Amino acid sequence: MVTRWILCVGMAVLFLAALAVPSPVAAKAQFGIAGFGGYESYSMSDVNDELIDEVNADPVVIAGGYQMDDISGGWGYGGGLRIITSEKIVIWIDYNRLAASSDLSIQGATFFVETPANSYLGTVAYLFPSASRARIGLAGGFGYYSSAGSVGFDVSGSSAAVDLEGNGFGFHGLVVLDATLSPAMHAEIGAGYRYAKTSDLTVDGVTAVTLSGEEASLDWSGFMSRVGLAFYFGNK
Repeated sequence: MVTRWILCVGMAVLFLAALAVPSPVAAKAQFGIAGFGGYESYSMSDVNDELIDEVNADPVVIAGGYQMDDISGGWGYGGGLRIITSEKIVIWIDYNRLAASSDLSIQGATFFVETPANSYLGTVAYLFPSASRARIGLAGGFGYYSSAGSVGFDVSGSSAAVDLEGNGFGFHGLVVLDATLSPAMHAEIGAGYRYAKTSDLTVDGVTAVTLSGEEASLDWSGFMSRVGLAFYFGNK
């Protein structure tokens, strides 16, 4: 419930921020670059329910006391551009790589599932006025997500895998903290919620379906976080 409220507030901030961006006559934008990383959680219900649970139900796996973990989270990292348009508004244009995988090894044989994503995000952050160097704000935006995954096995150095390919659009909302470390360097911290699913998942070019016959998807929806540094050029 809390993450949904964060998301709703973030979307409202995105709309209000668009109205609040000053014209070029009123203010001069300041540009910068940033790098960040953070932990992400994922839903991945189709992969976990239809694939990993099936592996865990195999008699050989059960008899050996093995267990393949669900894909429920991973680390993300990325970087991008920063544009300060006013004292309160910062625009983020980012690339974000989301790591997601699980594997099971039995007697030298490894079965693996990899469902990472390449995401391209646009975000508007609204920072509340503060007399200190650290300011809290709200951010919201949209993104494009592309799967770059695979499912396969490795036995004694010989491996085989099939590609998981798909893409889709998503949106996100965060509570953020921007701390000015120096005129040119800012620390960025954020936490919130992401909704992002593929809309056309294929396995080696064939549409992927669940055991019930519905189209399957990769789902990176869940908690998102980031900690990073931004470096700005010129004086504001």
